[in-house]
Amino acid sequence: MLIDTFQWQTQASPSGNFVHNVRSAQFGDGYKQVSSNG
Repeated sequence: MLIDTFQWQTQASPSGNFVHNVRSAQFGDGYKQVSSNG
């Protein structure tokens, strides 16, 4: 079985921005329900 070898350079200090896309519902008793949107 042949194993793939990848030879690209890695980033020493990767950077980027991301935003969590979630839905949430807050209930009167303090309970909060959160789920992913998508």
